Amino acid sequence: MRVALINTRIEPRQHIPMGLLYLAAYINDISEVKIFDPEPDDVALQDILAFNADIIGITSMTQNWPRSKEIIEIIRSSGSQPKIVVGGIHATVCGGEIISTPGVDAICSGEGEDWLKEYIQNSADGGADIIPGHTDLETIPIPAYHLMPQIDRYIEGSSSIRGTKTRSINIMTARGCPGGCIY
Repeated sequence: MRVALINTRIEPRQHIPMGLLYLAAYINDISEVKIFDPEPDDVALQDILAFNADIIGITSMTQNWPRSKEIIEIIRSSGSQPKIVVGGIHATVCGGEIISTPGVDAICSGEGEDWLKEYIQNSADGGADIIPGHTDLETIPIPAYHLMPQIDRYIEGSSSIRGTKTRSINIMTARGCPGGCIY
């Protein structure tokens, strides 16, 4: 099973998409996974289409949703028919809006690792459903930084660690809400 994970960028510069790196690490043992990080103005998306994925996962925050819809339209207008799943903050908060989007096959609300793994293993073929994701965060492997294209765009060159200038990249030390939220 080939899985493409797409970072929906609307600005040239942003934080590294940790969620996609965790997803890629989690499903790497059961699928051929590739992360795509297209430029905000890339309307061709040839690399994504050439990968010929069975499943395309798109992460979206609310401000990125118009770009995510544009990517879905480009994929569908190409004649490519992979399963398209949407996750991320916007899917968790506004799943009803995403369900009404033509071309979306499924939505994950909440943590996506276990949900995506199950979706891949079952080769899901249902309609557009909001499916809550729950993950034991203790079992998540190290993010798949090695699968991130153009990772240098996310590496800071001017960080100072103990007084030494060095290159650095963001890491995530916790997930979820300390107040007991479900995601």
